[in-house]
Amino acid sequence: MNLISLLADGLKLFHIFDLVLIASSLTAAVLGAIFIPLFRRHGQHFKELHAMASRTLVESTSIMLFGKFGKKVQSEFLGKTLTNMFGTVLSELITAWDETHENAIVVPDDEDQAAHMRYFASAEASCFILQSQGLGVYFRNMEVIGTSPEYPFSRILVAVACPKADRLTTHRHPRIIAISESDLMRIADDPDTQPQWDTQDGWTWLDVLREMAKLYRTGKQNGIEVLELPNAHKPMNTELG
Repeated sequence: MNLISLLADGLKLFHIFDLVLIASSLTAAVLGAIFIPLFRRHGQHFKELHAMASRTLVESTSIMLFGKFGKKVQSEFLGKTLTNMFGTVLSELITAWDETHENAIVVPDDEDQAAHMRYFASAEASCFILQSQGLGVYFRNMEVIGTSPEYPFSRILVAVACPKADRLTTHRHPRIIAISESDLMRIADDPDTQPQWDTQDGWTWLDVLREMAKLYRTGKQNGIEVLELPNAHKPMNTELG
């Protein structure tokens, strides 16, 4: 009798355990049906926000003026423009450039696209440079040339650059970079040139300028435009005119 009672109690416990297991499984299934789609939607929403933030960052292109003063590179932020103003094909090329190329200077393979990029970048850069106040120190540092003392000018080189994201600690975004021909050559010829900041970003942009100088000197100028802007900040070197 005691054995039968023990067996009966055991069966009851077994059934209770089964019921608990079934209830737990059903609860897990219900919670999974409710929360898994929520988590999935949340994850998708997060991905969309991240993608939106990335697109927002590359949708604008900064315009920077660089110069060499003594042994050090200096730069000024002049403004920004919308990357899509380059046009659909070029804007897609520029924003994805660092993902498919090792070099930072954007050089389109298509001649017409390259010409259009140079034209737009140089037009934006010249507009900001000529309108900016307080850039006299940059112009006084530039080599002045020209055909007449009445119109002294300096050569300013313009390119679009987008270094690889892992070379920068800041958010990646394209930049139109402008620098006088004389300053760029002085950077290229002086191995002791120091970056504006002794940081990863500072050294990266110094490397970008050296890359630009190498392209310019070797005649691979598809991605570089030459501007001749008036410079009345110091007398013209008539020997160079």
